[in-house]
Amino acid sequence: FVKLNTIRATGTSVIYYKKDSIVRIVNLNAFTSYIVEFKDNDLENISWRFKNKIYSVFVDPNQVKRIDVPIVAVGEVSGMCYVNNNNSLKGIGRILIKFYNKNTNELVAETQSESDGYIYYLGLVPGQYVARIDSVQLNNLDFIVDHQEIDFTIKLMENGDIVEGADFILTRKNSENILNPRFNCGGQN
Repeated sequence: FVKLNTIRATGTSVIYYKKDSIVRIVNLNAFTSYIVEFKDNDLENISWRFKNKIYSVFVDPNQVKRIDVPIVAVGEVSGMCYVNNNNSLKGIGRILIKFYNKNTNELVAETQSESDGYIYYLGLVPGQYVARIDSVQLNNLDFIVDHQEIDFTIKLMENGDIVEGADFILTRKNSENILNPRFNCGGQN
């Protein structure tokens, strides 16, 4: 059970009890629907998320209604994005990494590497995923990647799972152009 300190309910009074996780919403009118809203920031653990954030509750006269609100513990993935320059690895920033559901190949999230190459994303529900660097960006930057995708699993854990080691190494397609750049200035080479 998760203890909540904040609930948004339209036109009602909310009573919080310190002894348990039950929140009571009182002063309701019968035969009326009320909107009850939850925000992930109100949870005490950063890896917890409400499965549904908004509920519409219809009030029946002279009855107490129990509403169970499911919470999902999400996982995080981290790694590095390096550029290989003459067999020397250096972190590279602003590289777009996309996360796909491994079974459906559906895009579920994306993030960019930090200026030092660090990759981090928090918010993946338990399941199997594939991490890939954006192919359009790779092509535009004239890079190839050491391996196209990284498979990983976010396990169902009470406080969320942590997956590390999603590392990518980028290399210029034509490293000779990077070492000896030629610019065409006014038609002369």
